[in-house]
Amino acid sequence: MLAQRHQGRHRPTRWARYAPRATGLHLLELRRGIEVEAAALAAARRTPAALAAVDAALRRTAAVRGGASDAVEADFAFHRAVAAATANRFYLDLLDTLGAGAITRPYAGPEPDPGHLDQVLGEHRRIRDAIASGDAMGAAAAMRTHLDASMTRLRGYER
Repeated sequence: MLAQRHQGRHRPTRWARYAPRATGLHLLELRRGIEVEAAALAAARRTPAALAAVDAALRRTAAVRGGASDAVEADFAFHRAVAAATANRFYLDLLDTLGAGAITRPYAGPEPDPGHLDQVLGEHRRIRDAIASGDAMGAAAAMRTHLDASMTRLRGYER
């Protein structure tokens, strides 16, 4: 659950009041507004070290065949690496505030669906390739496509 600091205590944010599907869709809308621009900045500002971190996170996603929590953590690590590649700490701070819980399912069940993982991996690779080539508009488009596809998958899963 997301929390915000209030007079030295953590308290739930208003996001926690929504039903799970609505929460996931709303978080994806928010992430789209943030991460599309982050991908563009990552492409424009990429460094060899930042690209290496994106590649490492991509390899981690490709290696996941374990439990759903592993898939979520690997997915989040990729998005976190893209945010870090912006060289703007506020993107990374905001993503860390959202946390891995902002990664929407369908990673439900004890084993993630390999077809779903393959789709996500392909989408992540397209984002990575655009970042690596310095194509800011392509990276933004690939991230938007990925997050839109995540919304579509979430809608289909929650039916």
